[in-house]
Amino acid sequence: MNKVSLPKKDGSAAAPVPKHPNLIVILAKDLKKDANGNITGYPARDANGVRMIGNFELADVATKAVGIYLTPSTITRNDNSEGEDDAVAFIQNLAGHHPGDSLAFNEFVQNHINEDLILISRECSDSSGTRVLGTPCNPMKLTFEGQDNNEAKKGILTFAQKMRSKFKTAHYYGTIPALAADADYSQGGSEDSGA
Repeated sequence: MNKVSLPKKDGSAAAPVPKHPNLIVILAKDLKKDANGNITGYPARDANGVRMIGNFELADVATKAVGIYLTPSTITRNDNSEGEDDAVAFIQNLAGHHPGDSLAFNEFVQNHINEDLILISRECSDSSGTRVLGTPCNPMKLTFEGQDNNEAKKGILTFAQKMRSKFKTAHYYGTIPALAADADYSQGGSEDSGA
């Protein structure tokens, strides 16, 4: 553990920072593995346990992460510590709202609701605000709440770990994985299949 003092250096250090609207979602099962099935595509943390070293690597060049738009002012990310003496640990959390109720959005929710997820969340101010939430062994899980009334039509996405962990949200300085293309429903078909 590297010991350093933490004086106040910036009078506005506690000011809110705008979040990048596109959350990056990686399926844990899409991370690169070695011949024995061990995950090698998830960057390690340094000796102090927060900074990630290296880049994400996905299973092959055809495997992509997914970008999903969240209204920037609704994005909240935090770690909460909890537990009894000698067992205090963290739960990583991220929440935000996606406007509308499109077919592509509902398919995203349908296809990711029970998946193990790794999230990359960025700030708009600079590259030092990139955070990784979730680990292959303690991934993020999605819960969903829909709203369709006289106030708004949107989906409220909440991602959280199911178990406490010794790890806070990681600081990431690597590259962003390639993203899947935007949904394309121009081939026809019905918006209301009746299913």
